[in-house]
Amino acid sequence: MATRTSNPRDNVAQVSAAPGALLVDFDSLLGEDRKPFDQTKLGTTVTATVTVRSIADMAGGHARGIVDGDGGYAIIYVPRGIHSVLKHTLTAGATVRIRGTHQLVGMLPTIDVFAARAVNV
Repeated sequence: MATRTSNPRDNVAQVSAAPGALLVDFDSLLGEDRKPFDQTKLGTTVTATVTVRSIADMAGGHARGIVDGDGGYAIIYVPRGIHSVLKHTLTAGATVRIRGTHQLVGMLPTIDVFAARAVNV
C-alpha cells in the first residue's frame, strides 16, 4: 500500500508495510502459532489470507507474484503443476487463503504455494 503526503514536493509513494512481515499461521510445538513470515524457518508450512497484488506467468509454466495482508507483504512462487490448477484463483485483486512452504528464491524469502482458495469478504 502506498501513501502520499500533502506537500507536492514530497508527493512520492511510500510503502507503508514491511517486506516479508506478512502475518502467517503455522504449526509449532505449542500448536498453531502466528508470526511475521520472515521470522518463520525455511521449510515451514504457512497459511495466510491475502490479496493478490500482482502475478505473472513465467517461462516454463510457473508463476511469481506479490501478495499482501495483515502486517505486510510477501513474494509467492507457484510451481508449474500447481499453477495450471490455481490459475483462475490466483488473479490480481483476488482475496485468497494460500498455503505453502517458506523457501528462498535467490536470497528472497518466498511462499512456495501448493494450495489456494477464494475467500468471500
